[in-house]
Amino acid sequence: MKALETNEFLALKAEIESNKRLHGYYIIKLAEITALRACGDSETIAEQVFRCFDEQEWSPVEKRPKDQAWNDYAVDRSIAREHTICALVGGSEVGHTKETISRKKAEEFVDRFESLFGQPRIYYTGMGFGDREYVFQKGLSIISNNLAGILWVVESD
Repeated sequence: MKALETNEFLALKAEIESNKRLHGYYIIKLAEITALRACGDSETIAEQVFRCFDEQEWSPVEKRPKDQAWNDYAVDRSIAREHTICALVGGSEVGHTKETISRKKAEEFVDRFESLFGQPRIYYTGMGFGDREYVFQKGLSIISNNLAGILWVVESD
């Protein structure tokens, strides 16, 4: 898996990161995954992609719960979109009285991020990427035929 840093992606990343979190940070990554497509199914691809996107060491697969699969975190686009918009806005969603950015700006960021990916797309949310010391870890990850990406907010109240 190779990190992908197109001008469009880097501009979006810089714009999002210019909106400093009160008590947190962003995880924004994009990777080319064409080579992974030849190596396995969606669970294998998700395992490799998500491990690369996270900042924490993961326990070996054999030490993790057996009753969960990455596909359990796949959701409809509308759910992933709303989840991420709320995380980007901040405010009461993350225990703050002040919003980090407007809803309109958050919607624009999510739409621009999503536009980087071809169809079909699988949307994932509900995972806990980032520093586990932070209370809120919300956002979305998208996996398409040749790209995978993450737009994530790690925040504390």
